Formats: sequence, structure tokens, C-alpha cells
Amino acid sequence: MTKPKNAAGQPAGDGTPYVSASQIALLIEVAALALHDHRQQLAVNEAHRKYIEALNSYEGKHGPVEGRLDPRNPDHAPIIAATKGKYEKHQAEKRKAYNIRRRLQTACRKARHLNADRAAGSVQ
Repeated sequence: MTKPKNAAGQPAGDGTPYVSASQIALLIEVAALALHDHRQQLAVNEAHRKYIEALNSYEGKHGPVEGRLDPRNPDHAPIIAATKGKYEKHQAEKRKAYNIRRRLQTACRKARHLNADRAAGSVQ
């Protein structure tokens, strides 16, 4: 009877990589950050939707605003003031998302380096 083979054509169980507790912990951290990043992206999208909704509501009541919003344009001051809270909430959510994404990327780089060191045999 022949031994079962894995996808690489090697006998099953041969060359099974060793995974340390620190690698598992790091992978769990990466997964948790990825979920947190996804939820934060949804929050950014929701805050953006509410900001656009506030802009459209203002324009529905007061008429359309000419051109892009410019804080230096005195004609745009009323709509900017009316939607300031929604705009600041959107910006705050974007900052949170940026920080979470940065932490996720750092954890991924750390995991990649840890795995590369283990593959090279320098870390036990």
C-alpha cells in the first residue's frame, strides 16, 4: 500500500512546518486587526454617506452651490458651517482608519519577517 501524498507530491506529513506560539499569536493579532480595519472602513463609508446627505439636504433647502466647496470662498461659508459636524466626524473616522491600517501593515510585516527568519533557521 502506498503512502498518501500531499499537493507537492511528497508523502503526507513530511516536511510539516513547525509553527511556534509566537507565530500563532502574531497571526491572531493580524486577523483581529484585519477585522477591525474592515469595520472601520464601514464606519468611514457611513460617515461619508451622512456628510454627503447633509450637503444634499442643505442644497435642497437653499439651492445648489456653485463649484467645489472652498473655505476661502465667502459664498460657501454657510454650507460649510451647516455641515461642519458631519465633515469633522468623517475626517475623524478616516484618521482612525488610517491608524488601524498602519498597525495592520506593521503586524503583517512583522509576521513576514518572523516567518522568513524561522525559514532561514535563525530563530528557534
